[in-house]
Amino acid sequence: MTEAYLLTWNSRRWPWPQLPQEARRVAAGEIVPSRWGCGRNGHIQPGDRLFLLKQGAEPRGIFASGTAISQPFADLHWDEEKAALGMHSNYIKMQFDTLFIPEEAILRRDLLKGHPLLAQQYWDTRVSGMAIKAAVLVELEKIWQTI
Repeated sequence: MTEAYLLTWNSRRWPWPQLPQEARRVAAGEIVPSRWGCGRNGHIQPGDRLFLLKQGAEPRGIFASGTAISQPFADLHWDEEKAALGMHSNYIKMQFDTLFIPEEAILRRDLLKGHPLLAQQYWDTRVSGMAIKAAVLVELEKIWQTI
């Protein structure tokens, strides 16, 4: 059974200067693979559904979705200082099917938290790789298609 997971991006901690170009490529139908941190989650499998939650500066909420194309693997930490100390982090490879520029289109966190079904999920997580509840996923996918 395909599972779904919430990955996080904090715009204050990790700049993403190529986001506008990658968003345009995804919108044009190109396959845009990426490597993303998945916290301590070792359960993500190829084919699992992924949603990216923007944290840090407003606007905050879900701005991207895609599919896992690898199992989790360890590599040098995404934080350069931690990587310099030899620390590692877990990652997955993914492929975007939707990638918005958050200032232009986003499923805002206040809507996620205020919706009767979506509020069953914890949306204030700072940890990447949280499982999305099955009951929440059905409604999330419906709403996500309207963005």
